[in-house]
Amino acid sequence: MTRSAGDNSYMDSPNPSFDMEMLKEAQALVRRRPQDAGAHFALGVAFAQMHSTTDAIKAYEQAIKLKPDLAQAWCNLGEEYGDLERYDKAIAAIRKAIELKCDDALTWYNLGVNCAKAGQTQDAIEAFLGAIDQNPNFPEAWTNLGVAYGTIHLFDDAVRCCRRATDLNPGLADAWYNLGVVYRQMGHTFRSFTAFRRAKKLNQNLVI
Repeated sequence: MTRSAGDNSYMDSPNPSFDMEMLKEAQALVRRRPQDAGAHFALGVAFAQMHSTTDAIKAYEQAIKLKPDLAQAWCNLGEEYGDLERYDKAIAAIRKAIELKCDDALTWYNLGVNCAKAGQTQDAIEAFLGAIDQNPNFPEAWTNLGVAYGTIHLFDDAVRCCRRATDLNPGLADAWYNLGVVYRQMGHTFRSFTAFRRAKKLNQNLVI
């Protein structure tokens, strides 16, 4: 089983009290300016920071209702749907964001992650390539591209991509893990063991 690097867009906050204050301010802003798409977007960000996914989705959808071309709201909406494993909605929202020119490397990467989880491997490959086109030094995009190539048994391409990820970030445990998986699929036992050992050294929680 391969691992997808960097799936979580929102990290656990080190300051919950700050997050709560941010949420209160966003709620107050919406009360003052209920027809302002930016206010609802800010509320969505605050809910997302609190890991309140359903509330974040409602806020982003209201922002989009008020301003349909608010690209970042579409992008964030896609991330939240992805967290709920509603990949069809996630993919549709992120594609809309890209259509509206919110097409940076991270947006393409998030599209790739959701396509991969939905089993849409070719679309995932195209999305990860889009991320790399925007940022060639994006190790998470490289290793996930490697995973996608491995899924369709293009093992040489998979190794090349995972190797590129480890070159860019030797401390990325998932890249070493995925490299180990590919080598194992290819029957390269010693290379697989070496890559897995490197991954385990970097992340003791990995199950090999």
